This record gives sequence, C-alpha cells and structure tokens, in this order.
Amino acid sequence: MSEIRGFEACRARLAELLAQADAVRAKKDGDQADKLADALSSFVSESRPDDPGDMAELAAIAKLDLLAEKTQEEMAAIAIGQAVNRVTDHSTELEAIGETLDQQAFGNAKVARRVRLAPVRDLIDRMTETVAAAKVAARSLDAGNPDEAAIQRDILALAERVQALVGAAGEAVGQRAG
Repeated sequence: MSEIRGFEACRARLAELLAQADAVRAKKDGDQADKLADALSSFVSESRPDDPGDMAELAAIAKLDLLAEKTQEEMAAIAIGQAVNRVTDHSTELEAIGETLDQQAFGNAKVARRVRLAPVRDLIDRMTETVAAAKVAARSLDAGNPDEAAIQRDILALAERVQALVGAAGEAVGQRAG
C-alpha cells in the first residue's frame, strides 16, 4: 500500500479515477467497474494529509474520500448489475435450451409411439382388407340358394363385427379405419 500524501496529490489521483468512472458509466463495463471500485477503495485507504495536524487539509481530504466512496459504491452497483444481467442472460439461454430439449423429447415420444404402433396399424390395414374381401365374397354367393344365403348372412355379420373391431382399434391408435 502506497500512500497518497497531500491534498493536491489526492485531488489529482481522484480526478484520474473519476475520469475512469465516467468512461465506465458510458460503457457500462462491469469488469472495469469492479476494478475501479477496488481502486477507489484503495484511494480512500491511501489518502493522507501532508500535515496530520492541519484540520483544513484533513477536512478537504475527508471530502475527497467521501466522493471516492460514493463513486466506489456506484461502480460496485454497475459491476453487480452487469453480473446479474449475465446471470439472467445465462438463465434465459438455459431456459431456451430446456424448451428445445422438451420439444425434441415430445417429438421423439410421438415418433416412438408411431413406431411402436406400426404393427397394430398393419394389423388394422390387413383386417380392413379382409372385411372388404369378405363382403365381396358374400356378394358373390347366390342369395336365392338357402344354404348360400345363410353363409352370406354369417359372412356379412362377421364382417360387421370385424369392422367394429377395426374401427375401435383405429380410434385407439389415432388411425381411421376403412
């Protein structure tokens, strides 16, 4: 720690620090504000009168120290504000990453569900084709023949029950049954 002796030396050094404070205020530079806050704190610790018995010089240096302390508090506030902004920016960035991940996970879950349900959908498609084939087969029977008419009714009744099952299965997996 090196002392700054005398009012004029203290005033000159504080003038330098205050000029730096103006630049920091203009730039809102948190890192420089933090360094300057330390320098202002050191100034208060190092400022000394030439003559410790000179009450006027002591009072004048005390006023310089008070100005340095106020400026030091302002610089500390700028540094803290910038640090909070960086944390907020990082929090916002983290939130965005989380949202992206959530969207990706949701998309992956939808794809996995579709893949997992692919065999069920294939079964629904085959059952729909079977119902269509059964209806064609039933229509090809002679309704005038009592035996064929009975078979036709049974085939159409079975086709209706299978069609209802296909419809229910299709709704469960989000696919329209044919």
